[in-house]
Amino acid sequence: MIPGADAPQESPTLITKPRRALKLVALPISLAAASSSFGAYANLSLNAPNQVANTGANSIWFSGTIEITQDFNSATLFVHHAFLEGTYASRVDVNQYAQSFYNWLNTNASHFAGAVYSGDLFEVVSDGSDPAGLYAHNGFSLSSPSVAYMYFNGDSSPASRSNEVAYSVELVPEPTTMAVVGLGLLLARRRR
Repeated sequence: MIPGADAPQESPTLITKPRRALKLVALPISLAAASSSFGAYANLSLNAPNQVANTGANSIWFSGTIEITQDFNSATLFVHHAFLEGTYASRVDVNQYAQSFYNWLNTNASHFAGAVYSGDLFEVVSDGSDPAGLYAHNGFSLSSPSVAYMYFNGDSSPASRSNEVAYSVELVPEPTTMAVVGLGLLLARRRR
C-alpha cells in the first residue's frame, strides 16, 4: 500500500474522502461457487478523457466502458488525483465513484468474461481555489500522467490489471472573469 493512501473500503456505496487522501476503493465480491483466483483482465476506456471546465467549484464526471475479458472474484477501481502541470501545489480530487458502477459490479453477471459496463465511473472536483491550467499528472512524478485503471482479486500487479487510461482536466477562466479583466485593462490603458 502507498504510504498515506486510504485503506480499502468494503462497502458498495458512494465514497467521499478528505481532500488530501489518495483514493483507493476496493469492492470485494464473492461468487456463489468456489473458484480459483484468476489473473483477470479488462479493457477500460473513457468517453472524454480530457475535459475542460471553468475555474471555480466544479463537479466533473468521467464516463466510460469496461469490458471484462476474464472471470474474477473482486475488483478495485483506482483513480489518481490530477495535479496542475509542473507543480504539486494544486490538484483536482477524485471525489466519488458512480453508484451505477457499484450496482453493476455487485451483480454476479459482471464477474464473467464478456460482461460490459458503460456509464459514469468517477467524479473529479475542483474547489474554487484551484488556479487555471492543465491538471494531468499523478503526484508521484511530474512526468507521470494521472490515470484510472482496475485491478482484480486483490492483486494490483500488472498481470491482474486492466489497461491504464490517462485523463486530464483543464481549468480555464470563466468568460465573465475574462471580460472584467479585459475591461480593467482597457480602463487602465485609457488613464495613461
